[in-house]
Amino acid sequence: MAVTLFLIFFKLGFFSFGGGYTMIPLVEQELLARGFELPPQVIANTAAIAGVSPGPVGINLAIAFGYELAGLPGVVAAALGVMLPSLILVLLVACFFKAVAHSVYFRGMMTGLKPFVVGITLYAAISMALKNGMLGADLARTIPSIAIAAVSFVLLLKTKLHPIILIAGGAAAGLLLF
Repeated sequence: MAVTLFLIFFKLGFFSFGGGYTMIPLVEQELLARGFELPPQVIANTAAIAGVSPGPVGINLAIAFGYELAGLPGVVAAALGVMLPSLILVLLVACFFKAVAHSVYFRGMMTGLKPFVVGITLYAAISMALKNGMLGADLARTIPSIAIAAVSFVLLLKTKLHPIILIAGGAAAGLLLF
C-alpha cells in the first residue's frame, strides 16, 4: 500500500500546479482509480486541517491522506512522493531558467497556466462544497455556509486581517450556527 501511495503522490507532485488545493480533485480521482475510497466528509476534513496547519498545503494533504490510508508508512510514502517531483523540477528549472526566461513561448505558457490554476482551484472549492452539503437542499446549512464563505472572501479581499483571525472566526461561526 505504501508503494502505491508513493506512486500516486509522486505523479500528483508533477501535475498539481497551483498548490495543494488544486491537488484535491486529482487525489480523489487517483485514489478511486486504484480502489481506495474515502468518504467526502473525510476528504473535506482532511483539506480543512491541511489548510489551517502550518506548512505547504500539498505536503499537509499528502501526510494526512497517507496516514488515513496506511498509517505511518503511508505518511512517509505520500510525503516523499509529493516532495520529490518539486525538488526535481526546481533543480531542472534552476539549471535552464536563464536560457528560457525571456522566451516568448515560455512567457506565453506561464500566462496560460495562471488562469488555469485559478479555474482548477475554483473547481476544487465548489466540488468540495457540493460533496459536503454546503451547497444543497438543506438551507439551514447552505445559507450560513455561503455567508461564512462570502464574509471570509470579502474580508480577505478588502482588509489586511490575518487569515488566522478568519480561521478562528469561521470556527466560532460554526460553533454558533451549526
